[in-house]
Amino acid sequence: MIKLNYLYIELPKKVRLISKAMGMNHYIEPETAFGFYDPYEDAPLAYTMGIGVDELFKLSETGLFDHIFVYLDKDNIAFYYDERNERHDIEGWIDLIQFEKGSNH
Repeated sequence: MIKLNYLYIELPKKVRLISKAMGMNHYIEPETAFGFYDPYEDAPLAYTMGIGVDELFKLSETGLFDHIFVYLDKDNIAFYYDERNERHDIEGWIDLIQFEKGSNH
């Protein structure tokens, strides 16, 4: 599985959560959500609103979701390394279910 490296403080631009088990197909724009908690500083972040990639990885680990699509643009720092250790920046839609959590800072 490919490790997704990202900056945990940044919010994805768009998210689609799909779960057949829960009958869910929700689209959200995290920057318009209600709050963001920084687990590394053990404090709420007053200057950011929404759900970040860390929280979405936690959802993916529950096994309840078929897909967790995340849209990242040029303003998000997200990348992976291939088998030749070459860095590939990510821009566009990805499914977090196909990735494992890599470095997040």
